[in-house]
Amino acid sequence: KGLNPETTLIVVTSKSFTTAETIKNALFAKNWLKRSSSPLSVRDHFVAVSTNMQACEEFGISKDRVFLFWDWVGGRYSLFSSVGISIALGHGSKVFLELQNGASKIDQSLKDIDFLNFAPFIHAVINIWNLNILKMKSLAVIPYSSSLQIFPAFLQQLWMESNGKSVDLKGKEISLNTCPVIFGEPGTNSQHSFFQFLHQSPEIVPVDFILIKSQKIEDDEFQNTLFANGLAQAAVLAFGKSKSDLKKEGVSKDLISHKVMPGNRPSNILILPQLNADSVGQLIAFYETSVVLQGFLMNINSFDQWGVELGKTTAESFLNSIQGEVNLDFDSSTNNLISEFKKN
Repeated sequence: KGLNPETTLIVVTSKSFTTAETIKNALFAKNWLKRSSSPLSVRDHFVAVSTNMQACEEFGISKDRVFLFWDWVGGRYSLFSSVGISIALGHGSKVFLELQNGASKIDQSLKDIDFLNFAPFIHAVINIWNLNILKMKSLAVIPYSSSLQIFPAFLQQLWMESNGKSVDLKGKEISLNTCPVIFGEPGTNSQHSFFQFLHQSPEIVPVDFILIKSQKIEDDEFQNTLFANGLAQAAVLAFGKSKSDLKKEGVSKDLISHKVMPGNRPSNILILPQLNADSVGQLIAFYETSVVLQGFLMNINSFDQWGVELGKTTAESFLNSIQGEVNLDFDSSTNNLISEFKKN
């Protein structure tokens, strides 16, 4: 909305170049160009990032405007490949190279590091412990920076699509819990929404706090406040507030039980020295490494996503029925819902 077709470059990123929702969006953009006051060519306004050169060319994107990447790279692990071209376009190639360099620092450290002192490995083991020994099946990720507000959503795909599995590498059912439910918001928002649940609910949810020593904030006092709040939340989760403490503070008897914080709730604190491309690259690679190490330790495949694939193929058959191309031949509930949708 509000874009000028003549000055717009459209990047279509799809490993297979067959993902239905991606191709539909690409076709919509293609038609938008054709409807402009002076119809514009796909060649001049489209580039693709894919492993399927033939499909890109059939769409109308010429070979010299396709950025390839390896077919063994999964989408959720592809940010540092040519898939990240939109980062380079939006922020410059220098920033993208810094992002890659940050990630490389974590990758290179895998070669000769002592695993018992390797932060991603420790993080991986803690999460398996929380899941299977302490039976804590969720994880909140709380960055104390609005610039990282969608980072928890990024981790949802990275972690849950990678390790949300029920069989091992040989296809045998496993008894382990393999993946927590990931959720999160910036600390300034979450403190006033679900932190009540984190502090006092009977269900204990571990937390990853992401704190930053130096952000591009003109007000140093505000930066200090963000850091202090993150530390405070972690401390309260750990140590809580007992009845005896509340009595000493003179809290009325009828409120004491309501204000008790049980504590003994686990959290990790990750501190970035500053918020820049290099540190964000390290942060992403830290979690990638932790997730993959968890997969190795649990003997599961962190690089497939058959649950996603089945949903896609099922949606295609439902769409054919919705569009009237085939008769309804599903379960009674689905048949009734499709019939309801098709009513005028």
